[in-house]
Amino acid sequence: EAGLEAARKALSALGRTQPALGFVFASHDFPIQAVLSGVTSQSGDTPLIGMSTPVELSDKGHSKHSVVVAFLGGSDIRVRAEWIPGFADEGPGTGPRQASQKLLQSLQGDLSGKGMLLIADGVGADAEPFVKHLSNCLAELPPDTAPIVAGCLSPGDLRHARTYQVGRLQSGSGGLASAVLSGDLCIGIGTGHGWLPVGTYYKITQTRGLWIRQIDGKLPSEVYATTFGCTPRDWGFPPLNEMVRIYALGIEQKIDESVEAAPELIIRSPIRMENDGSMRMNTAIPEGSTAHLLVGSAARCLEAARKAASQALENLQSANRDCNPTLALVLVDKAWQSILTANPGEEIQAVRSVIGPDVPIIGGYSFGQIASLKTKSPDLLNQHILVVLFGS
Repeated sequence: EAGLEAARKALSALGRTQPALGFVFASHDFPIQAVLSGVTSQSGDTPLIGMSTPVELSDKGHSKHSVVVAFLGGSDIRVRAEWIPGFADEGPGTGPRQASQKLLQSLQGDLSGKGMLLIADGVGADAEPFVKHLSNCLAELPPDTAPIVAGCLSPGDLRHARTYQVGRLQSGSGGLASAVLSGDLCIGIGTGHGWLPVGTYYKITQTRGLWIRQIDGKLPSEVYATTFGCTPRDWGFPPLNEMVRIYALGIEQKIDESVEAAPELIIRSPIRMENDGSMRMNTAIPEGSTAHLLVGSAARCLEAARKAASQALENLQSANRDCNPTLALVLVDKAWQSILTANPGEEIQAVRSVIGPDVPIIGGYSFGQIASLKTKSPDLLNQHILVVLFGS
């Protein structure tokens, strides 16, 4: 019922414009198949992309326990959308790298287009191999033919360790949803984050897969208890075990040792602290890495939201100054929910202050962002806001 009503309102807002692609973001409290059935009862064969999320984003700001739907319209926009199962599986022929191969097969090797939207499982697998494989494939394309890539890792419900994605006219758990857009449209993306190092850094001394087992020779729960207070046991159970995400790590990257400069940091986020004291990360961290403790603030996050929106608008109009935004997709890291708890939805107002009062907004909270900015090759991000503007 919620999906049906949300789709009906979104189609009504579109007027007589033909829908080309639908966006669906639903609370993980709703059965995703029931949501999809409600939406498609109104939208028919229009391809869809979306996910389950703990917080739904729209023109109104934050919503919970709801379904939000928006349509990108235009008769000259072409969309190839897919839902690929097995992204989070570990069996033969499954997993992130295999999912990227299946994505390429579904596109019959044709990666050309204006944009590629991706929503992948963000709990059951390490998405970095997928992003790197896709990046390598895009790097082989002729200059200026690779699509802009934007997307996220779906967070789902940590209590059951399941995520749900919607792609084309299908939905399921632990998969990969994609949509490749081409035709008469322009796309601009922008990113930003509000985290800075606080001067504390550690050595990652033991890892196992996606888990950090030891930091400076101690359990992560012990290190966080020493740094922030409470007991190590407290950090292994609610609410602290999930709040750990707001204390991200900046992993030092190798740089030219002949150049005297501060090391570049790539942000990597914990998903939760386990009750055995280990820390489950978004992606695997190399053993022996130097990790800087990062802390975010509401003021820096809101400034990052405005920066991301400005960057997206600039990129949208870089090729055509007459291209105006008609829809904004906003994907925000789950960590922002805790940072902005006193003023939920304020990041949407920050985006709105840049793009104007009349551009529809849709999106959700995620466990990571995928974006191609400096080059056409996508990167996996954490703690960021990603703003995607579509225009004509």
